[in-house]
Amino acid sequence: MGRKMTGSALVVLAMAAGDARAQSAVIPAINLVANQVAFCSFAAVPTLSNLINVRPYAVTSTVSTLDITDPINFSTGALNAASFTLTLPSVCNINSRIIVTSENGGLKPLGGVIAVAPDESFLASLINYTVLANWQDATLAGLATDGTPAASSVGVTTGPKAGNVTLQFHLDFDPINIVAAGNYSDVLHLQLEPQ
Repeated sequence: MGRKMTGSALVVLAMAAGDARAQSAVIPAINLVANQVAFCSFAAVPTLSNLINVRPYAVTSTVSTLDITDPINFSTGALNAASFTLTLPSVCNINSRIIVTSENGGLKPLGGVIAVAPDESFLASLINYTVLANWQDATLAGLATDGTPAASSVGVTTGPKAGNVTLQFHLDFDPINIVAAGNYSDVLHLQLEPQ
């Protein structure tokens, strides 16, 4: 009789051990979720290259100030050529668009238009230029100023991109028009927006 109890006790212990394994907890499914917003960014301070008749005063990640050093030829009064390339490391995690905007529609005299008499029509009071915006060597936006304020050009990309956005500025030599004396300025905006 003692042996049966021992045997029974062994069976009960074995069942208890089996029940503990059978009752182990099952980890429920853990759903992980992340929502990444669409973004575009100029990732660093821009660099300037190919400077012709242009001098940088300040170059930062938010604003750059450049000076056209010799806008006219002092012997003839004709407009000198000027150019530069601004390069910005950039990234967008979705389709995007590049927008180039000229606030004044060209370099205009500070304080308003310079009055030019009809017999002085050879005098120019607007300095026009062209700008191309490229991303990874593909031209996406181009603008040729003509005096129209807030003139802009828009280019669209497909898919996420990372690489250099370049802005190429050209002011062409003009042997015909003589630029009237004055201080000329414009503000050029380059925007990179997610779509």
